[in-house]
Amino acid sequence: MTESPSGRPVRPPSSQYRWTAENAADQVEGWRLGLAVCRDTGIPEHAARTAALGIDGYVAGVVHADHEAGVHGERARRVAAEHGVWVATAAFAGPTGGGFRRTSGRSGIWSADGTLLAEAGTAPDEFARAVLRKG
Repeated sequence: MTESPSGRPVRPPSSQYRWTAENAADQVEGWRLGLAVCRDTGIPEHAARTAALGIDGYVAGVVHADHEAGVHGERARRVAAEHGVWVATAAFAGPTGGGFRRTSGRSGIWSADGTLLAEAGTAPDEFARAVLRKG
């Protein structure tokens, strides 16, 4: 579940989460969101094809080890700068139990020019929040 721009919780139908090799975008309260999952963010062609779908923002769930803390920020700035869209990453914080004893955390939100607007810390209970306006 996620929060919509108006603050209302949104729970999309589970059928939306049948991932394929294709690029994906979804509409939430008038915002067209490009979707990425972890490794997608490191593939410039993924961002380019997703941006070509006419997105307002690029959103990704990522997990990186603690020593890779800057990776998703670098990728987010690149996507924003190359495609002129804001970027939000939900970065896992805390141990995963699946090979990542210490993760980077630091979820963040970047403006369409690549400026960091908000960033969470490394603790699991921290989050980033920013107000985005269409413009």
